[in-house]
Amino acid sequence: METGNKMIAGKANLIYDFVADDDNFSSHSQAKKIVQLSDSACCFAVVSCGKIVKLSHFGFVFDKGVDKEYIDILPELDKQFNFDCPNTVFSTCASISTQVPEEFYSEKVLPSLSKLLLNNTENFQMIVHNVACYHLFNISAWKKPLTTAISKYFAGYQFIDTSTALLKMSKELKEQVLIFVDSSNFTIVATENDKLLGMNTFSFTNEADFCYYVLAFLRKIYPDLNAIKTLICGNISKQSPLYNSLKRHLISLDLIQNQESKISNYHYYSDLLYL
Repeated sequence: METGNKMIAGKANLIYDFVADDDNFSSHSQAKKIVQLSDSACCFAVVSCGKIVKLSHFGFVFDKGVDKEYIDILPELDKQFNFDCPNTVFSTCASISTQVPEEFYSEKVLPSLSKLLLNNTENFQMIVHNVACYHLFNISAWKKPLTTAISKYFAGYQFIDTSTALLKMSKELKEQVLIFVDSSNFTIVATENDKLLGMNTFSFTNEADFCYYVLAFLRKIYPDLNAIKTLICGNISKQSPLYNSLKRHLISLDLIQNQESKISNYHYYSDLLYL
């Protein structure tokens, strides 16, 4: 079911709605609610038994930079989604993140690492996750007004950065390059023979910026870009200028697909399965 005209609290439109044929997923003990926040939209989803069984994609009708409006709308959207779950994951693609090998990480180094990454540590909360498949810790910085608001309105939650999901995703898909696109930034993961070679997040304003940052990053890692396989997901389509511009340089570029999924534009939501 797709919609584009249902307004919620005057601040968000319901863009896409999906419910699996199996309407008993609410009784599944492994069901997990995921709330993914991006620059211009928010997705509420339920993942159960490795599948997305319920999903609502909302688009904001205000500037995401207005933090108070962005934060205040979340409880309204949660009410609209109408799914109670003791296990809730909040995810966003933080613009500041880094990875530290397991052997070099401990909680004692986190304050020093925060000062290296941030100009003002008081305004951010560091989110840390062990990504065992690559033997590293993924560390991201989230704005405290957002984490504080979530703590106030929601119970039984955890924070997982989108970059953590992408690392797990790249390991399972076994493609050399994975790119996740948000509306104004993207994250790129480069691997070879199951080893992580590099990862970074870039902001961009147009397709020229996008292509430049992708190609500059990859050329530092791979000697022949024609020889690598690249998958892309997130806020992008095969008709978009971003995709077509990059396709001219990376001939193997393709969207992530799942023929078994009944969700429209599966590539937009594929990372939710790894949170």
